[in-house]
Amino acid sequence: MQSVLGRLRTAEFGARFMARFMDGFIVFAVAAVIAGLGAVLLPDDGWFRAPWDHPRTARSALAFVYEAGFLVAWGTTPGKRRMNLEVVDAMSGERVRPVAAVVRTAAWMGAAWVPVIGFGLPVLFVLPILWTGFGIHDYIARTWVVTRVDDVEEFEAPVSPSDSA
Repeated sequence: MQSVLGRLRTAEFGARFMARFMDGFIVFAVAAVIAGLGAVLLPDDGWFRAPWDHPRTARSALAFVYEAGFLVAWGTTPGKRRMNLEVVDAMSGERVRPVAAVVRTAAWMGAAWVPVIGFGLPVLFVLPILWTGFGIHDYIARTWVVTRVDDVEEFEAPVSPSDSA
């Protein structure tokens, strides 16, 4: 019997980038719809500060719930699923545990606030992914973004009729 880890391969940076882009677009679109509905349906009477009055905070909260929720429920997000990626436990290769999913998401969300601290620090979050395939948030939560090898079809050269005779 082959081990689970033998059927996994580290996800490529380009696939991770595209998955993150797709997930970000989904979160932004949902946040825009919620903000639009809220602005129309709820009156602004001066004492209530709606979440859409603080767009970065509202989008960050929505992104956190989106990322952690999908990782707990599916082990992947819609963007990662589209790119055939999955987040697994780095030690066993099994589905990511709920606590690890929340820790991973919190570490990733913390990276969003790094530009407030210093402009050069975001490089610290991208370079490890380029060099090792693991982001700092993966190291902290002990997770691994992978492509399952058995989900990838291998190319087989077609057999010509003259070869079969």
